Amino acid sequence: MPPTGPARAGESGSDRTRWPPNEEIMFRQRDRRRPRKALLAMITLIAVGCAPHLDETLKEYYDDVSITTRVKAAIAGEGLLSYLSISVETFKGVVLLSGFVDSEHQRKRAIEVAKSVPGVKEVKALLVVKYLEMGPGTPAPRSP
Repeated sequence: MPPTGPARAGESGSDRTRWPPNEEIMFRQRDRRRPRKALLAMITLIAVGCAPHLDETLKEYYDDVSITTRVKAAIAGEGLLSYLSISVETFKGVVLLSGFVDSEHQRKRAIEVAKSVPGVKEVKALLVVKYLEMGPGTPAPRSP
């Protein structure tokens, strides 16, 4: 197709193209945007599909996040407990404590601290005592 229309600045007569662009060129430019829209739609669907706690409302989810944060802060503020070895998870106000503690006293104290946080409905503890406590009257373990 021979070039038509006035030449744009900086163009010689041989590389002139039709100006303003015709509908075909504009249609091609719109076609370039379609993959972007499809990609955006796929990303949106994936993000919605991977949303946490699908059976919870958004308010319940943020309440649980708040409770988890407050329980972790309370455990960290307790000088006796090691907050790094205790994991805290919350679902609909029920707090799950899991991890390792040094004594049965620390296990009980972690449960008490979690129960004292406002919003906690129940505490389930899967805390394992690392060391065998030797109470009075308990025979010492025999070595082989």
